[in-house]
Amino acid sequence: METVFSCRLDKRVLEFLEKYSAELHTNKGKLLRELVNEGRKMIAIEMYKHGKASIGKAAAIAGMSLSEMIDLLANFGVKSNLDVEDFRESLMNADKLLG
Repeated sequence: METVFSCRLDKRVLEFLEKYSAELHTNKGKLLRELVNEGRKMIAIEMYKHGKASIGKAAAIAGMSLSEMIDLLANFGVKSNLDVEDFRESLMNADKLLG
């Protein structure tokens, strides 16, 4: 379900949206949604990289599955900082799935 959200954009951001939405043959709203989604991924990568989020939390921030997050981190050359807690969390999730 989509919700309409209103916000103020400075002139440069609006010009960017207008220029690149035309160049990409899409509308400004769709481009802005894609930018927000990509921004979530970048925030998640940075938080994980600097130890501010576990891989599970980073995946949630990015709106991705754990395996997608692992692949994304690998694509950006981010080394794993999995710890014992991450391993335990993975085991608990596996137990829930196997039920």
